[in-house]
Amino acid sequence: NQQQPAAAEETAVAEPQNNQQQPAADSPRFIFCYGDSLTFGFIPSEGEPHPYGPSLQSELTNLYTAASATKAPEFKHPPNMVVRHVGFPGMPASAMLRLVEQKDVGACSIVENIPTLSVLIILTGTNDLQQMAPDIMGPGGPEAIDSNGKAEMILESITNLHKATLECAQRVGNKDMHTLALGIPGSQFQTQFPVASDIAAKVNKGLNEFSSSYNKESPHGKIVYSDFPIAYDESDSNWGPDGLHLSAEGYDELGKKVAPEVKRILDMMYDDLI
Repeated sequence: NQQQPAAAEETAVAEPQNNQQQPAADSPRFIFCYGDSLTFGFIPSEGEPHPYGPSLQSELTNLYTAASATKAPEFKHPPNMVVRHVGFPGMPASAMLRLVEQKDVGACSIVENIPTLSVLIILTGTNDLQQMAPDIMGPGGPEAIDSNGKAEMILESITNLHKATLECAQRVGNKDMHTLALGIPGSQFQTQFPVASDIAAKVNKGLNEFSSSYNKESPHGKIVYSDFPIAYDESDSNWGPDGLHLSAEGYDELGKKVAPEVKRILDMMYDDLI
């Protein structure tokens, strides 16, 4: 995640515009994964990315197929899952917020292009943390770092990104879209410098608290928080050799582990198999 922002693996694909707020029960469920190189699927020393989006789509289809067969096979058909993704290597949450309205880059362009989007998954914050490395390793050392202040800076960018995205959804008449905030994952950097791990933990705790309070206070508050589902362990084959990105196996596992939470959100939104 330390490389400069680059062109994304794919950009938001425009879907047919209509005035329908949400799809009917038998219409496709659109899910979009938005973030940095962890959404892009960057693998150190490998040319081809391996995003978690396809694994998420496959696992969602499996979960709904199994639920359909168990609960109402004669009446229900599992909804078609359509998962898209875009990742910007090197881009911090602060830049995502600044560019939120920009065509082909901002989260709002995705919401506008897919007016029946059900869930927007946002995975960000790692680059904001990595950008603090010079300060953490500077002359003053980790002891000179204001972890509360640093965490608040990252948290403000991410929470405002979610709020701005939901406001964009309201603007296009999508009153039911949810955002799923995935927590900042662990890394070798955080293992080496506990203050970085402390900052990440404070951001994640703040995201969790924010999602709960915002949903109570806002008429269109539909933000769900979930911890990053794969703990960092340098000996775990889910992680790449750089201690920051996942392996191909890890990205597939990420998609599988995120799927139940996405299904839970979809089940709250629709009465498909409830």
